Amino acid sequence: MKKTNKILQTLFYSTLAVSLIMVVLFEFDILESGIIAAYGETEFATATTMELITICSIPVVLRTFKFGFIKRSVRLGGETALRLWSVIRLSILCVLMTVNTLLYYVFMNVAFGYMSIITFLCMFLIFPSAERLKKEMEDCKE
Repeated sequence: MKKTNKILQTLFYSTLAVSLIMVVLFEFDILESGIIAAYGETEFATATTMELITICSIPVVLRTFKFGFIKRSVRLGGETALRLWSVIRLSILCVLMTVNTLLYYVFMNVAFGYMSIITFLCMFLIFPSAERLKKEMEDCKE
């Protein structure tokens, strides 16, 4: 469990660090923000796509270990399967947060900023702690 917890916490904190670095670079004008803001059709298509992906992914991510096939996988595969599904679950939110943060600064559209904040908050609902991993493993064995 310690290895799984270490991997998940590394993923969690490295994603936060990458997003924070991105925010600092754009806010201090080291990177130019709003460089694609003039392309309205692209912005609309990107915003619509990211809204759908984000809104549909969050409930799935939060309920990952409630799905029968994932429970069976963890029951049969043990800690290895738990690690795999936990990394997949956290990675989805990490990618969504990072991409939405980048798109916010590229388009300067607040919708991306809100989606990034929402995924940031959702990451804390699945924070990788040793207690959570033990509980998820026990829940899958029931």
